[in-house]
Amino acid sequence: MLFLFGEKDPTGTKNAKFFYEVALAAKTGGSRLSKLDQTFERAVKGTNLAGVDLLGKDDTLKTEDTILKYLEARQKDRANLASVRRDYKEPYSINPASFGVPLN
Repeated sequence: MLFLFGEKDPTGTKNAKFFYEVALAAKTGGSRLSKLDQTFERAVKGTNLAGVDLLGKDDTLKTEDTILKYLEARQKDRANLASVRRDYKEPYSINPASFGVPLN
């Protein structure tokens, strides 16, 4: 997973750090999980833009370049992995309110 946020966007910075560090425990792995080596948070330098507004300005922000580099690296990581059939019977859902995220 890749979390991108505008460097000058306090809400995006806070939310990305929350999901990266608390919800996923990607940085440390938490008490029972291993560190998530393929999950990253990245600030998009010099902007306060958020969400979809970070896209379409690759000439200045390089957001799409960052996303493509991330995906290329993940493809290389997975190149020699065998596929796994999950056979989920129903979707797995997470209630964001459990993590203190307001639903409105």
